[in-house]
Amino acid sequence: MDLVDALCANTSARSVVELSLSPLFRRGHASVHDAVEEVFRPKRVVLADAERGRLERDWRRVVAPHLPAPRQRPFWLLAVDTLPLARPHAETLSDRAFVHQAQAVPGRKPVTVGHEYSLVVGLPERSAPREPRWSVPLSARRVPTDKDITAVTTAQVLAIIADHDLPSYEQLIALVADSRYSIAPLLARLAEVEELVVISRLRRNRVFFAPPDPARSPRRGRRPWYGDRFDLRRPYTWGPPHETIRLDETLPNGRTATVELQVWHDRLMRGRRDAPMHRYSMTVLRVRRLDERGRQLDTAPMWLGITGTRRAEVTPVDGYHAFRQRFDQEHLHRFARQHLLFDAFATPDTAHEENWVTLVALAAGQLFAFRRLARNVPRPWERQTTAPEGAVASPSMVQRDFTRISALLGTPARPPKRRGKSPGRPAGHHPRRRKRFAIVRKSHPAPYVPP
Repeated sequence: MDLVDALCANTSARSVVELSLSPLFRRGHASVHDAVEEVFRPKRVVLADAERGRLERDWRRVVAPHLPAPRQRPFWLLAVDTLPLARPHAETLSDRAFVHQAQAVPGRKPVTVGHEYSLVVGLPERSAPREPRWSVPLSARRVPTDKDITAVTTAQVLAIIADHDLPSYEQLIALVADSRYSIAPLLARLAEVEELVVISRLRRNRVFFAPPDPARSPRRGRRPWYGDRFDLRRPYTWGPPHETIRLDETLPNGRTATVELQVWHDRLMRGRRDAPMHRYSMTVLRVRRLDERGRQLDTAPMWLGITGTRRAEVTPVDGYHAFRQRFDQEHLHRFARQHLLFDAFATPDTAHEENWVTLVALAAGQLFAFRRLARNVPRPWERQTTAPEGAVASPSMVQRDFTRISALLGTPARPPKRRGKSPGRPAGHHPRRRKRFAIVRKSHPAPYVPP
């Protein structure tokens, strides 16, 4: 608890051990390692997936009740994305592989060596356009090299939906995801969940199909599963849209843009033997943003797909706004790296790294819970403004004021007890050299294994 509080109040530490200098961490610097190890591994054994899932469920039940119930939209909103943790020089860290990481340098391949974490967050509904962008972590799991992202993401989402202690239990949930998740195995598995609707981005080279025409069906043999092609790269295969919706949107610079939504219903995706996508149709949206002169603002139109048995309850406008809010998770990724020391914990133990990621998620959830208690604490070079009463503070502002909040509320953690001088290592003890692990090179995607 002291370590999470010190992480929530961190404004200057650049490494994890520097958190021991915080007044909220009442122990010595050697206790940082014990806090990461002993909280989740009291018996010093590696946690199995089921046991780590139970621990994840416990802290999710503490954080999730702080999510406000949706008022304007008829569904709860979740988002999923992967967060790479680069460890290219950690030769003693097991199960490292090549993972995707965006590069700011043009011409460089977006690849690094390390681990990849799947993060499912809850996106609270904003009451004002200028309200700070919050994302609440609900599940954070490492993607092992012997598993596919489909199996890990499916297990995370199903665990959240089946948790009867969450406020969203047995209510409609919308999951927004990037184009990496618009694949047949994942959509086919999640389409079977009645309470879930998936809103995913579609790659511009995807090919869909219209429903089969009964008049063209042969009299004998198997009926066709697919009708005419619907190629996103070839406009002549689209046909007229079923709906065309135009709405106004205010840009960050204050100007007004027109959003054009072209909607096609009941499109089908090519499936596989373990993912019969001909059974699950989807709604396809083509999104264009135009300025006041009618010029296209984006480089290319954006394609979205809405899948699920209850997708009719999610209007195209709600689906578009829900996907636009998906980018709030990107703000959480940046905040976790810059202020919560997500990638600053250098350890040769994979289990310790997973524990640290869980502690970072706990700290982000605790900051969200205290967002209405924080005061405006601007820097001397920032604009000196007074926030209105009851306003929602940003994550950085809560972190700056967390020391005062902690002193006001106190902590349930027990005070430390002096143990005396440690005996240290016994005479003649020589620790063994740590084992070196090779980088796992996956030549082909791992097969899909249902959870």
